[in-house]
Amino acid sequence: MALSCKSPRLAVSQHPYPMEPRPSSACKHAAVTQVTHLTISASRLTSLFVNENLSIYTSDLPQRISRGLELGTADAALLMSDLLSGDLAEESIVALLSALNERGYRAEELTGFAEEMLSQCTTVSLGQGSSRVVDIVGTGGSVHARNAGINVSTMACFVAAAAGVTIAKHGNRKASSTSGSFDFLEVLGVDFSESASEVERLINEKGLAFIFARNFHPALASVTVARQRLGVPTIFNLLGPVCNPAQPSGIVLGANSLEAAELLAQVLLSRKIEHGLVLFGHDGIDELSLSAETTIFEVRDESLIETVVSPAEFGLQLQIQPSGGDANHNLRIFNELRAGELGPAGLLIAGNAGLAIYVSGLSDSIKNGIETAIEVIRTGRLDRYVESYLN
Repeated sequence: MALSCKSPRLAVSQHPYPMEPRPSSACKHAAVTQVTHLTISASRLTSLFVNENLSIYTSDLPQRISRGLELGTADAALLMSDLLSGDLAEESIVALLSALNERGYRAEELTGFAEEMLSQCTTVSLGQGSSRVVDIVGTGGSVHARNAGINVSTMACFVAAAAGVTIAKHGNRKASSTSGSFDFLEVLGVDFSESASEVERLINEKGLAFIFARNFHPALASVTVARQRLGVPTIFNLLGPVCNPAQPSGIVLGANSLEAAELLAQVLLSRKIEHGLVLFGHDGIDELSLSAETTIFEVRDESLIETVVSPAEFGLQLQIQPSGGDANHNLRIFNELRAGELGPAGLLIAGNAGLAIYVSGLSDSIKNGIETAIEVIRTGRLDRYVESYLN
């Protein structure tokens, strides 16, 4: 692995996605629960003890994790298997998630968790096209998204697809934001594809498909109540963006903290993704920002390069941070975009679509990718594509 820093890192605030070896003071969610031991049947524990791969898995595992126990990739995968199995009591799941939050997340563990989640999801098979398939996705959870978020990544998918990029977009309904991907898609009139075969057909015929996480990750129902009970971000908020059932070879992934961005970049590196960009906008958004600088971790050819970029590098002026709202409000923004309007919101969407065009290999630089995205919007190609897609 080659790791280089082309620009110094700007100071940013801590966020509840701690990453080892950062201080655990960044996140103290374990106080949510008094439970520090697993509730498992005696027969279950016996089977765990005799499994050499789970030698660290004892009833006081949450307490040991909060005190610094590190899991290997294989142990993390086995732990995720148990979290999703339905065999653990709700209190045990709460304790484990809280312990991971308190101690901090590690890339090796996140990789193991993701591998197990993907092994249990409904798989989408991608055909072999001339350009790589790309996802545009974010962790969510930024303050701006909670108050006035725009469905930037979802709208950017349409722009990129209109430019010729093959998109497999993984998403869900809103959790903490004003509008989730599938809330917006519903008011736009997009039918949710419940089967893998239908998603595959849309990718092959229209170059764009939306994968509803709830339909393709049924095992996550085992942890839903525990996550709601905690009421704070957990490891699952980071896992969603790297657990696309289509496993595209390209990704544009927005993170709402610098720590989360670096952690996710390391996961993409370990999973040998062909080309990925992980972003953190210094104004706190999980997008390429046009209102501030953005840190980008680029994963390519089994190397990771960190850069800090400004809008001027792409020929754009600093913009005010645009505001969105609920799904109906964001639909009006998208309709303006379809009409060729390129205000602050439109340029923000074009900028992030340009990243996907670059990752796909259809442009040789981010700047050229953004220029292509702007042209797609101004010339009406976006509007024609959306009209065709919906009919």
